[in-house]
Amino acid sequence: MPLIQILKSPSNLVKSGISIGVLAVVFLISYFLSGSEISPSGKLMGITEGASKLIGAGLIMFYITFVFAIVGIVFSEINKTLK
Repeated sequence: MPLIQILKSPSNLVKSGISIGVLAVVFLISYFLSGSEISPSGKLMGITEGASKLIGAGLIMFYITFVFAIVGIVFSEINKTLK
């Protein structure tokens, strides 16, 4: 059924593609900002530098999307009150 809906309105497919692209860009930014340091307790658990970098990227991506969500909510509420 989702494939039929996509074929009926390809503009939604483009919107979904743009959203996925934005998330990919945010992840890449987060990945380049994250560090690969490992704490001594992390070494005992077997965390590698690559895993540490991915974990850091996930956390930074969460922080970025959280801030954008809060800003969006505040902007939406302000916009509603002005109308």
